[in-house]
Amino acid sequence: MLDAARSFAELRSLIDSSLESLLDEGLPHGSEVNRAVRYAMFSGGKRTRPTLTLLAVQACGGDLQKAVPAACAIECLHCASLIFDDMPCMDNAPERRGVASAHVMFGEGMAVLAALALLNRAYSLFGQQRALATEAGTCVAEIIEGQAIDLQGRRERLHRKTRGLMRLSLTAGAIACGAMEADIDVLARCGEYVGEAYQMYDDFEDGDATSKSGADELVAESKAALQDRFGARGFPLLTAIDAIVIHFNDRRLVAA
Repeated sequence: MLDAARSFAELRSLIDSSLESLLDEGLPHGSEVNRAVRYAMFSGGKRTRPTLTLLAVQACGGDLQKAVPAACAIECLHCASLIFDDMPCMDNAPERRGVASAHVMFGEGMAVLAALALLNRAYSLFGQQRALATEAGTCVAEIIEGQAIDLQGRRERLHRKTRGLMRLSLTAGAIACGAMEADIDVLARCGEYVGEAYQMYDDFEDGDATSKSGADELVAESKAALQDRFGARGFPLLTAIDAIVIHFNDRRLVAA
């Protein structure tokens, strides 16, 4: 079993090394689509979501090694969503994390293939357990619905876009390592709260004066539930959530 006291930096290093190995499986090394996948994956992401996945496993007292594939699947899914988000037909963003977006570097067609390759890898990893595949399907449906609402310029239920991925980030590893249902339920609820808070902080930046207080309340409820359920084992996860909130408020979180 991996040391449950690993630092955040060590967890991110573990995720990166695991991603290096996983992304070479199934795609010809050196192919253009492989280059596009690796460009998108290794262009500065902080691995926030898969780190939360492993911290949630620590909170449950689970085996980190069993959860590493699920954490990698989370990052593959997140990276694919960013490629799609940046496309001209979506947000039309020429840059991501301070460098050219995948579609600018490789063309729109190759960027779509890179995103599909990442989704394929994610689902192959989620599919190793039926419960995990079911949870992933539910959360991804929320992400898609949220993006559709965004494209239509509507605000209602836009929170689904961030809520689904954050919920999956907190539950995937716990499911993979066979955590108790009660633990998974708390993590699911807290993931939804933190994901919803993410969008509400964005709403505050856009001029909704009431959003910040609502987001702060959701984060506080989430932290209280985690503390109540997991005690000291949940402290690293609580610390990570605090760090995310600081990033939100400072507006320095650039597509982590």
